[in-house]
Amino acid sequence: MRSRRFAHRRATALRSGALALLVAALVPSPARAGDGFETFGDVMRVALPAAALGISAVKRDGDGALQLAASAVPTFALTYGLKAVVHEERPDHSGDDSFPSGHASSAFLGASYLHYRYGWKYGLPAYTLAALVGASRVEADKHFVHDVLASAAIANLSAYFLTDPANDRVFLFPYCDTRKRSFGIVASLRF
Repeated sequence: MRSRRFAHRRATALRSGALALLVAALVPSPARAGDGFETFGDVMRVALPAAALGISAVKRDGDGALQLAASAVPTFALTYGLKAVVHEERPDHSGDDSFPSGHASSAFLGASYLHYRYGWKYGLPAYTLAALVGASRVEADKHFVHDVLASAAIANLSAYFLTDPANDRVFLFPYCDTRKRSFGIVASLRF
């Protein structure tokens, strides 16, 4: 009975924290009034990976937290390495570091980790928020759509290869055999 009450309180605290972050992100600061959507993207680029880390902490999932950190290394190394090499001008002409989007990489890192570690129940809402972060960067004329898509791919691939599912009872894995020209999905189910 006591553990149920604790679990309920923990879930309520998580929901309240997520709601507070969302409200804080949507309310424009006085310094940037009128930029509500851009401010939302600025806040959520940090809030999504922070929420992923917080969920791992609440679940007492130290291995998951380490996998999130491991996924962050190649994600940010590749994102900022490409920015230094590509030199694509931003749509608003404010610099030559448009490709890829650091905001989108960070947001999609959190979303992809949540998806691959804890499943679609966590991943779908996080992907929705990450997509809104990407849209906010395009809307603010800081990035092109292909900058955001590249960032999403970088973060997703990093999390895909460096994150193990917390619940390994059901595991789906893509399969491709080029010699036999066949492909599909291999499923594993433990009872």
